Parts: sequence; structure tokens; C-alpha cells
Amino acid sequence: MIVICLEGCHGCGKSTLSTLFSSSGYKTLDEAFMDMPTLRGMRNQTVLMESIWVGNWFQRLFELGESEGGDEEEVYIADRSPFSAVCYAGEKGGLMEPVIRAQIEEVREASGIEVYSVHLKVEEETLWGRIQERLKREPGRCGLGEGSRGHMDKINGWYEGFDWDLTVDNTAPLVGTPLMISSPSTACMTEKYPTSISSPHLITPSPPNTEPTSSKEPT
Repeated sequence: MIVICLEGCHGCGKSTLSTLFSSSGYKTLDEAFMDMPTLRGMRNQTVLMESIWVGNWFQRLFELGESEGGDEEEVYIADRSPFSAVCYAGEKGGLMEPVIRAQIEEVREASGIEVYSVHLKVEEETLWGRIQERLKREPGRCGLGEGSRGHMDKINGWYEGFDWDLTVDNTAPLVGTPLMISSPSTACMTEKYPTSISSPHLITPSPPNTEPTSSKEPT
């Protein structure tokens, strides 16, 4: 099973792109895939709370893998990855990165589930414009700090500085643009992530009411 996690600053288009994948026939995991846990007296976005969420995320992934019966060809599109916890856990969040990378490797070795992170990069002014438009529709998001340009710059700066498996430009709509996840030997992905996938996996989000596109090509 392959899980491709869409990542990026709020407003970068994760949910929109995930919806396009879903309408194209792909199985998707939205942000509600795992709800944030609650502990009395403990505020959210701490290392402890984010660590619990990450552990639950991987547990749910194992359950999905079992339900798929070990189908190596099944592809899921996820809205966010465990690496979001590194950003939102605050100043100590960096402690979580090596742990999450080790967990991804352990999951791969134990179950054959491949987890990849794809950063959706958006030009800053376009990103800010999208955020402003969304706030008109969802003013409650101001309570999350999304009405602040400084907050956007901080979060977006973190995402742009992080080491993702793949970064794609989502300033213009990605409809019809294939995302290739492949073995390091094809030089289409950084060598830091060795993988058991022996051939590239091309997935393409299509407009609604079209047939899904999915192909394999020899290396």
C-alpha cells in the first residue's frame, strides 16, 4: 500500500487537490482521518499531544493496510502527514522529526506500507490571496491565527525549509499534472528515502467526472 501525503501551509490547496483525487477515483484520507486527542489540563500543539496523534495515525494506517489485504498496488492520498506535528508542536517539535522518519521506515519494513510526503509550494502573494478568500467563507479560521500575514509567513517558511520527499508548485492548479513517486535509481526522488518500489508510480489528479489516471512504467 502506498500513502502519498499532501503537505503545505494552510491555503496551499491540500484539501482541494485531495478532493480532485477523490473525484478521480482515488481513496483519500482527509484531516479527520485521525482526530487530535484531548487530555485534561494539556493544551494542544505540544510534543506530547502531537506524539499521541502521530502514534494513532500510524496505528490507523496499519489497520487500513490489513483491510486492504496487503495490496501493494493500492494508493491512498492523505491530507497532511505525521510531519505536520513537527511544525505544530512548537519550539520542541524538531525532536519529533528523526522519530517520525524512523517510524516510517519501521512501518515500511513491518508491513510494506510506503509513506511519502509531497509539499505543495505556492507563491507567497498567491497563497495570501487564497487565505483571504477562504477567510471570507470561513471567518472562524481567524481564531487559528490564519488572518495574520506574519503567521502565514512563519508557517510557510517552515514548510519551505523542511526536507520533503517531493516538492511541486501548486501556484497554478495541478489538475492533469502527474506526481511521480519512484525508486531512487530513477533520480526522480531524493536518495535519502530508499524504497522497495521497483517502478515509478504516476498519479494524476483529474477534473471531476473524469476517469482516474494511474500508470506504472519500467525503470
